[in-house]
Amino acid sequence: MRLVEVNLPPNLPNHGSASTEFDKAKTALDQRRYSDCVAACRGLIGIWEHTLGATKKQHVAEIVASRQGWKENDARRKFVDDLWKAANDISNFPHHPESQTVAPQEVEPRDARLLFLLVTGLSEYLATIA
Repeated sequence: MRLVEVNLPPNLPNHGSASTEFDKAKTALDQRRYSDCVAACRGLIGIWEHTLGATKKQHVAEIVASRQGWKENDARRKFVDDLWKAANDISNFPHHPESQTVAPQEVEPRDARLLFLLVTGLSEYLATIA
């Protein structure tokens, strides 16, 4: 095991604290409450979207690309967009069982851990841009 320091979005008025959501996700993961971990990761994703001003029409990757001056064909646009979309999709699936085509799926330990690490990595990346 290694410790990693992570930058999180700033506190926002009328919005949950990113550090609180991060701590909730980590605690839930440690306590094997995997759906709760996913829910807290979902909270972090929402805080980042609010912080950056992302909408359904203007995704996080577009905002990042604009702030960084990336050209339209820059591979980092797709990279960030794909990671963000994957994190969003996984964080939403336990909360929207009606959209699951088969029987509702349980969050497995490895799924929760992967999402937690992905959101942690994205948080660190976005903190250098926000």
